[in-house]
Amino acid sequence: QRVAIARAIVCEPKVLLLDEPLGALDLKLRKEMQLELKKMHEDLGITFIFVTHDQEEALTMSDVVVVMNEGIIQQVARPKSIYDEPKNAFVADFIGESNILSGVMEKDFKIAFLGKSLTCVDKGFEKNEKVDIVIRPEDIRISAGHGQGHFDGEVLTSVFKGTYYEMDVLASDYEFTVQSQTEYRSGEKVSLEIVPDSIHIMKKILTINKYIGKVTGENAVSFCGGEFEMPTDGFETGDEVLVYVPFDAVELTDYESDGVIGANVTQSLYKGTYYQVQVYTDTDEDFYIDTADEWDPDDRVGVKIDGAKVRLEKYDPDKDETEAAE
Repeated sequence: QRVAIARAIVCEPKVLLLDEPLGALDLKLRKEMQLELKKMHEDLGITFIFVTHDQEEALTMSDVVVVMNEGIIQQVARPKSIYDEPKNAFVADFIGESNILSGVMEKDFKIAFLGKSLTCVDKGFEKNEKVDIVIRPEDIRISAGHGQGHFDGEVLTSVFKGTYYEMDVLASDYEFTVQSQTEYRSGEKVSLEIVPDSIHIMKKILTINKYIGKVTGENAVSFCGGEFEMPTDGFETGDEVLVYVPFDAVELTDYESDGVIGANVTQSLYKGTYYQVQVYTDTDEDFYIDTADEWDPDDRVGVKIDGAKVRLEKYDPDKDETEAAE
């Protein structure tokens, strides 16, 4: 690794591209090389473009972090901003440990989630707008006994991580990840308090799946490479339509043959009382699904849709292309 880097530096480049340069090293040597590369960068003044899937490495090594998902830039910011103020749920989940939940912005500085209405520091959202929430484990205050905070819970697991204890706490049907220097044992009753400035509010990436389809017959619409059953009242065979599919209208099956189309799971986020799963179909379309079932990235699945929950609109190419451009 050192020889390869030295060989590249001899040419005195203005930019050095490092693609997973430390991936094959053990943990101790990788941390040593991180410091060595950091010093080298400071001494030589060469711009490093450092590609890594190690989130801790990204925060340690960088002046500016670019987070990408499927080739699309999600956020560009300094490491602390990326960690403290992620732009969306993907960034929050990818960078560091996170508690990610769904909530409703009741008004400026007021957020509702898990049956509670809490004060936050965010404003500028629509009244009752659905949002994503991220709370970092180290920002949750935990204390012994019930009735001491916003949520009463029970410790499920407790692991010592060297300078702190990391615990999973079940409260209001959500498994919070909590970090504390005080140990609370498995089975112990605890209270969780969340202070306003530790609640970060994010706009949802998407609130409904939207596709262009074609009516292929009575109660049949073709889109995303499959033909799905759904009411087509008011439309004729051959009509192009906009198909709006709610997240809870999509069902994933263990066997591809049990679904209408096949897809691969690309990510799964735990959102409190459900998982929000993203799948990528064989026709290069994304589906977002709200489900009680946990799925792993790269799982091969079938996709079914509850047509009764789907909404159809007449597709107007000129109008819809103009709206997309705006």
